[in-house]
Amino acid sequence: MNILDVDPTGYESETTGRVLVALNGDVRPKDIRQFVAQNLKSRRQLESFLLQVDVLDDLGLLVLPQTAAATDLAGAAFAKGLIEAASLEMRIPGSPLVDVPLEEAIPGTSILEAIGVGDMPGKVKIAILDSGIDIRHVDYQERIWDVRTFTNVSPFHHLGHGTAMTGLVCGARVPAEGQRYGVAHGATVIFGCIYDDAFDTTDAIILQALRWAMRQNAVVAYVGVESLTRKPFRAAFEIAARRLLRKGLVIVAAAGNGAGPVVHPGNCPSVLAVGGLLHIDGQFKQTDNSAVGKETDPIDVAAPGFPAIRSSAPQNGYRASGGTSHAAALVTGVAALWAERCHLRGKDLWHAVTGSAVRTPNAYAPKKVGCGVARAPQCARGRDRLW
Repeated sequence: MNILDVDPTGYESETTGRVLVALNGDVRPKDIRQFVAQNLKSRRQLESFLLQVDVLDDLGLLVLPQTAAATDLAGAAFAKGLIEAASLEMRIPGSPLVDVPLEEAIPGTSILEAIGVGDMPGKVKIAILDSGIDIRHVDYQERIWDVRTFTNVSPFHHLGHGTAMTGLVCGARVPAEGQRYGVAHGATVIFGCIYDDAFDTTDAIILQALRWAMRQNAVVAYVGVESLTRKPFRAAFEIAARRLLRKGLVIVAAAGNGAGPVVHPGNCPSVLAVGGLLHIDGQFKQTDNSAVGKETDPIDVAAPGFPAIRSSAPQNGYRASGGTSHAAALVTGVAALWAERCHLRGKDLWHAVTGSAVRTPNAYAPKKVGCGVARAPQCARGRDRLW
């Protein structure tokens, strides 16, 4: 019985040879172990099978080998009502930044003013899951609480993308050089490296890192992943993301660069997908460089992302680059400000971010900006309106 939520045809080059299996809500991994033991002929078969299985117990998720035996067992468990959905696990390549000269970047204060960022520090815990990080950058080094790797490389490898996004999320109120560019300058950051030595990641690695973020009591997690293919969201990944949201973790991801549909994992309904807008001469404009949402996988909010934004670079440097990942990093910081200002988590925090978004006349098209341009809470005079 094939219980996969997608036809594997056309996915072979992108799969890992494993399957994500989301258990039904009241089913636990020990129930699956008991079921497997009853259906395998010997203890040796059971032990061999279990050695190939990764268990994310608090997400109700298993990662199985994509073998005939495993697929048959999963199909039988699905028929018994033990499994809610199964999806092929995907391998996702990293997206390197494309730099432009620093003088071509939009001024940092202009970007922050455009999304309403003031002096609020955003004193909550944020998880940033990306490539490696330069933890010694003077603009945020005091806010790094913990650093982990979920792959075979050091978290201090592939420094570029993770370092730049960390600066946008939580760069200093007064940076070492130039104008301010970071949003939640008082946040506590935990950083997870999710890319391997080939600059690839997988669904299971992302979910392991998100589980760690949840266990560390982060209120929002930025996921620096944009798959290159634009296909329907994977049901098992979405179920895990939904469970994380219910446990209080808002996941933020880029909608994707280019004019196609929203990419994974931003296309999951329980992941806050962020589109990018041009910000030129103080005005927002639409761009073909940002994805287009649709009913099944919409964009939720938008933020400045193009043509280029100044941020941190390794060795206390700075760089200018652009993309929807930059917009997502800014929205992650905005979510932290809402979490601090209104003591929100989970779905309430999600609604604060989307409900306070502003529909700008020059750039409003729901398929490109969702609810509108994300806006930080205003700390003066108690003027915050959530929705």
